Amino acid sequence: MRGHGDLVTIASYPDAIKAHLARGRLEAEGIPAVVADEYYISANWMMSNAIGGVKVQVPERFVASAAQVLRELDAGDFELPAEDREPLHCPRCGSSAVETDTASWRLALLGVHLFQIPLPFTREGYRCRHCRHTWE
Repeated sequence: MRGHGDLVTIASYPDAIKAHLARGRLEAEGIPAVVADEYYISANWMMSNAIGGVKVQVPERFVASAAQVLRELDAGDFELPAEDREPLHCPRCGSSAVETDTASWRLALLGVHLFQIPLPFTREGYRCRHCRHTWE
């Protein structure tokens, strides 16, 4: 990254995986990027909010174009079409207003309170935005 100027943090994420996905998209668009603080967060994930999460940084001259790429990434502009996949419907009410539901923070918080140790557990499922029903 020498010769590109000072690095500027353009985004931060709660984990390194999302930060590396963003970095990969930026590099695919020809924008040099680095991920910072990933090892510290991996070693002590409870400090993530205190230090601002895992950061994605780019040289100053790429800030505007990198911010645009990340906006497009967040909007889903780079997602592959779901032509072969049936849309999900809520098994209770039949609504197609379905979103993914992750319970990792709830279980980790419960582990801290009950056992005094963090439990890095993730459960992914679905939740209906219409009737709030959840399922896996």
